[in-house]
Amino acid sequence: EFVESPGITWTDARDAAAQKSLNGISGYLATVTSEAENNFIAAKLQGEGWMGASDAEEDDVWKWVTGPEAGMQFWLGKADGNTVNGMYANWDEGEPNDFRGVGEKYAHFRADEGRVGKWNDYPVNNSIVRGYVVEYGDPNCKPDFTDEAAITITVTCTDTDGDGWCDAIDN
Repeated sequence: EFVESPGITWTDARDAAAQKSLNGISGYLATVTSEAENNFIAAKLQGEGWMGASDAEEDDVWKWVTGPEAGMQFWLGKADGNTVNGMYANWDEGEPNDFRGVGEKYAHFRADEGRVGKWNDYPVNNSIVRGYVVEYGDPNCKPDFTDEAAITITVTCTDTDGDGWCDAIDN
């Protein structure tokens, strides 16, 4: 959900998102773990919006600060950095950069033409930001991106009448 709130600070957006709920499910500033999720959010943007990422704890160590991914690092470095632990990132070209050393420690979604859904870093109180993006879910349900799981599905198709077409499926 994009919540319009022109000029809201990142910390106020984080706190406001945590106060929201949808059908009894808690809200938090959005965390993005895939291109599909990023595209879903980008389609809902109505302006630049804060997300739940920051490197305020340690320079150039970008982590999710909100939601079930809280504490998970997804990026290391500035614009020439890279994702870590197989995580997803969608930084705009030349980002993150802590432009002019002004303390750009908080991530937001861009919404200008040609850059919708790209990520940028800003100071906590950048007035250009028009709102924030809320994601709903159980913040205590921690995902585990360290293990890969494999599943095998066997499907048996039976041509019961001899016409060359599958008439029954067992799995």
